[in-house]
Parts: sequence; structure tokens; C-alpha cells
Amino acid sequence: ECEGREWDVASNIGGDYSVAGEATAGHAILYRTSVLTFEGQGQMQLNEMDQWGPVGEFSYNSFFFLILTEAIEYAHFTHKLSGRQVDFFNTHLCLCNGDQLLGSAMTITDFMVQNRRPGSRVMLTGDFNCDDGYEQSKPVL
Repeated sequence: ECEGREWDVASNIGGDYSVAGEATAGHAILYRTSVLTFEGQGQMQLNEMDQWGPVGEFSYNSFFFLILTEAIEYAHFTHKLSGRQVDFFNTHLCLCNGDQLLGSAMTITDFMVQNRRPGSRVMLTGDFNCDDGYEQSKPVL
């Protein structure tokens, strides 16, 4: 989660890092420019939402947080040395029950199938919020 600070994060990691397109839903995909060539991105809002919805806010110990969740995005890259295509997916699931998490898992799977390039290496990362009810989603993801 970058909350609008993605370019700060990338520059503080090192001069060889960049943001893949634009941040969506409060998070961004960062990559190493000497290793990967960025080719495009996309995103989709997920149907399942927790009590905060796609945009939520809360405070904790005098800090105010804005949460933008329930989305999946991807970035298409090409590995410079090998020429292999890399399709990188990232998500942030809701704090939901098992049925809702399973619904998100199915949506994510469909989204990945639709946006994966044939023959590419595929990676999925994210905050899966898997504290409760995640067991039935594991086989899908």
C-alpha cells in the first residue's frame, strides 16, 4: 500500500526503480528498470467488499488511515536479459467471510486468465486478508 507515495518509495529504494504506470486502489507495482521493461497495466475493482467498502477510513493511535482496497491490478513486463514476458498481478482482498473471499478468488482467477499473455511467467502477490475463512479460496488461487 502506497497511499500516493509510490514515487517516493521507488526513489528511496534506489535510482533503478520505478512505478509501473499509475497506482490503483491505494497500491502500486514497483519494478527494477535495469531488469524489466514495463509494457502496460490494467486494473479492476472486485465485487466483494468489507465494512469500509472500496474506500474506507479509520484512526489508530492518533494516526488517520485511508484504505483503498478490494481491487486487482496487473503490469506486463519483459525481462531484458532473457526476453521472457512477465505478467505481475497484485491484489488487496476485503476483510470478509469465506464465501466472499472465494468470490474474490474466482474473480481474480478470471481476471488473470483474461489479462495474461500466452506463454508469460505469471506472479500473484497481495494482501489476501486470510485470517478467517480463507481455506476454500486456496485451491482457486
